[in-house]
Amino acid sequence: MEEHVFTLIGVKLVAHRTPQGSFALCESEASVKKRLTGTEITPRYDNKITKRGNGMDRQRLMKLTLVAMVAAICAVGAVIKIPAFIATAALDSAPAFLSVVFLSPVLAGVAGVIGHFITALTSGFPLGPLHIIIAVEMFIVVWIFGIMHNKGMHFWKWPVALILNGVVAPLPFYFIISPAFYWASLTSLPLATLINLIIVAVAMPILSKVFVRKAGRLH
Repeated sequence: MEEHVFTLIGVKLVAHRTPQGSFALCESEASVKKRLTGTEITPRYDNKITKRGNGMDRQRLMKLTLVAMVAAICAVGAVIKIPAFIATAALDSAPAFLSVVFLSPVLAGVAGVIGHFITALTSGFPLGPLHIIIAVEMFIVVWIFGIMHNKGMHFWKWPVALILNGVVAPLPFYFIISPAFYWASLTSLPLATLINLIIVAVAMPILSKVFVRKAGRLH
């Protein structure tokens, strides 16, 4: 009886195998292969990585677009000259200060640098290579203004920007050019800075509501 049972089991196993030389799969082998295929590692995160890369590209493009837009507005402001001892005094710094609402302090400073060079270009570069020093100072002033704005120092950022841009910024020219140049610049440069800051103070609350609620700040 036992031999008969083992014989039947052996017959079933032999019948269940795939014939030698045949490419067909039996039912058990096909199910095993299906289970093994299901356990293979598939690139599930390719779409997420691609979407993340596209998002970063769009954000980078948005940053460049906004910086270019601010620089273009600085160019418009550069045409509006303020009667002053320094020929490059104009409304070019107002857009850079205003851009801290939707740009990081660094990008706002870059926009200020571009704006100053445009102003100097429209004035014929009266100070020659010394405009590089002024551009670096413009970057530092806008950068500090942006940091103070981000930290909520909404009162102190105004006098700090006025003192830095109107009094401290021309100080190197006391030694580079002459003391007379520095004292003469103090008769007009603080006034030009004040006019730019007044424009920023008027437009900033309106612009803050538009950009901060919809897009946020780009870094």
